[in-house]
Amino acid sequence: MKKNIAFSIPGLGIVAVFWVWAQLSPAPRTLAEWMPAGALLYLESSDFGTQLRDWNGSEVKAKWLASKNYEEFLTTRLVLKLKDVYGDYSNAAGFQPGLNELETVAGTETAIALYDIGRLDFVYISRLPSAKLAQNVLTRVQSGYENRNAGNQTYFARRAGDRVAAFSIAGDYVVVSTREDLLSSALELIRDSAPGRSVSEEPW
Repeated sequence: MKKNIAFSIPGLGIVAVFWVWAQLSPAPRTLAEWMPAGALLYLESSDFGTQLRDWNGSEVKAKWLASKNYEEFLTTRLVLKLKDVYGDYSNAAGFQPGLNELETVAGTETAIALYDIGRLDFVYISRLPSAKLAQNVLTRVQSGYENRNAGNQTYFARRAGDRVAAFSIAGDYVVVSTREDLLSSALELIRDSAPGRSVSEEPW
């Protein structure tokens, strides 16, 4: 019995040290703290890349694409509107973003916030491994974009008509938006370089 007590004392000391360290260490910031306020919809995933790959190669997706429902879905007003917006943003981005391209910028912790239903303005943030950061579709087309700066962070923007495609690599994260003001606000929130409200502060 005495031996058990003696061996438990060092263990309790280690537990106490880790408990104190946990209390003093700042909690990791959530992606909602990096999203500018004003979003109408906010979605977050702990591993978006895996989820997207699973869907892209799934039997469910193959059956859906071959179904009568999908054929009828393609003729709805919603899809026709989305096709127009997709074409506009493809022109702004300089390439046609599809699921294969999306996979190159789909990392682990990921969030997307939608700010305008009609225009589909959004901010997208995803944590990527270093290999993907160097090889994703955005870095391959960035030579056709203009260099800008926000929150002491470089970003790239390209415009076609009234549509904008903008992105930045902030540390381990890729940040994409269809509005420069939203991208700038997100980068400032990430860098803590300027005061600003985030989605995490929204009443809802």
